[in-house]
Amino acid sequence: MASVATQTAQTTSITKRPTFLVHRLNAELARVCNPLFRRLGVDLITSRILVILREQNTAYVGDVVDAMSLPQSTVSHQLKRLEASGLVTRRADKTDNRAFVLSLTRKGQSVAAQCNELSDSLYAQLFDEVEAKELDVLISGLERMEQRLKAIDATSL
Repeated sequence: MASVATQTAQTTSITKRPTFLVHRLNAELARVCNPLFRRLGVDLITSRILVILREQNTAYVGDVVDAMSLPQSTVSHQLKRLEASGLVTRRADKTDNRAFVLSLTRKGQSVAAQCNELSDSLYAQLFDEVEAKELDVLISGLERMEQRLKAIDATSL
């Protein structure tokens, strides 16, 4: 007997599936945000890295990889660009030469603050008419989806 999720997936248009909606949401975020972030010399992905560093003050490369759920090579490429732009510094950890500690430069702090302001403004517009309970349910559902995805072995599909 098929689960409700399997039955729903089989009878629902792909454009109505939550996984596809999440994809489209991210594409729309990029469409709206990238022109704004470009004025600051970054894009949506690099702005997120800057805001993570702003919130944490310093972070290891692995922390950014985990927070962004991106491959190490992608994050390293982004960090090299941010470093070349004078927004981020990277130094070897004193206790582990294999690990690098990241921090924002003064210029990076300014750009990260502007990115965060843009993000806050967008967040307010997206959720200004959403009840707190609805937002809690949405966040909880998305977090469950993320955890389930992390637990899925692609070879089992």
